[in-house]
Amino acid sequence: MADGKGMEKVDMSKEFSKLSEADKYFVRKLEQMNRDRAKDMKTLRRKNWMTALAIGTGVASIYFYSMYAVRQERFLADFDTVPEKK
Repeated sequence: MADGKGMEKVDMSKEFSKLSEADKYFVRKLEQMNRDRAKDMKTLRRKNWMTALAIGTGVASIYFYSMYAVRQERFLADFDTVPEKK
């Protein structure tokens, strides 16, 4: 692969024809299981992205609301004035 060509393509039809019927059945069953697994992983990946987006949006919302709320507070301005003594 150092020459940049990649791997050679293998013709599995010749090899597949040499297998017994039981082996062919198990090969097909394994291929179907892999397709199902890939489909499940794709669905799971999509759900994970949606969850991450929802959590990220929640965190960003809380952060920006906190910054907005702190900016609105004026309780520290009261410490600048000296209280009157009675």
